[in-house]
Amino acid sequence: MKSRITFDIEAGVGYIYLLPDTETYTIQATEDVGDSPLLVDIDEDDRIVGIECFEANAKKLSPIAGLEKIYHENGEILSFRLSEKPVKKHYLLKGIQFYFADERSKYFIGFDIVDFQKYKKQILISMIK
Repeated sequence: MKSRITFDIEAGVGYIYLLPDTETYTIQATEDVGDSPLLVDIDEDDRIVGIECFEANAKKLSPIAGLEKIYHENGEILSFRLSEKPVKKHYLLKGIQFYFADERSKYFIGFDIVDFQKYKKQILISMIK
């Protein structure tokens, strides 16, 4: 399995792949996550397949770049966390709940996959720690 988290030092950009490398998809669009500095890539099935992070949020990915298994099971939900800080703001976008530690949505702390009609859990199992 390939890395699901990358960090480009020169560009200062990080990327989180939400699907395993066994999945094939074509990116159809890129959207903002609310008023946050995050961008998400959307595939032909209207799924978020990747999250692009910049500046301070990207730097938080640097120590975990290269990870293949990024999810924790939390009951029926699959979670990814960069921090355990308290949630001050959240956005639900295309079956993914994004969490931020501030009201301005600048400090990204993670996300939960909540729509298992769109994101098949049996496909994501290989990415659970």
